[in-house]
Amino acid sequence: MNSINLYRKNEYSNNLIPVDVYINGKKYKLSSNSSIEIETTDSPVEVYARYLWVGSKKIHLYGSNKTFQIDVKPYLPDSWMFLHVSLIVVLFLLYSYFEWEVLKYIFNVVGISFIAIMFYFISFGRNRYFKLAIDEKDRS
Repeated sequence: MNSINLYRKNEYSNNLIPVDVYINGKKYKLSSNSSIEIETTDSPVEVYARYLWVGSKKIHLYGSNKTFQIDVKPYLPDSWMFLHVSLIVVLFLLYSYFEWEVLKYIFNVVGISFIAIMFYFISFGRNRYFKLAIDEKDRS
């Protein structure tokens, strides 16, 4: 018998939305800063996460008498998003005050790249929005 522990920590960019985690087709709701423990006898076990049209890649867990710790998290960490948003704000304020042409181009490149990456994760990369980090241990 395998044990699957699903965990989702409290993150700012991913705090309000409940994520549906599917284990062999059965749906489990995982809210922010919560965990679920599931016992299963099936092998292999198919696991993936979804929210509306975005989700994670499907993973398969193999083995018997194992414990799988699965951390459901967004693909882009909060630090990356805060860095880009703060950089956009700082560049906008600098450009508003100094009106240097080079700041305008840097602002455009950073802003457009941020929008392009966010657009990728909600369109073409919609099955990469969430990342499932797996830690596998034998049960003793």
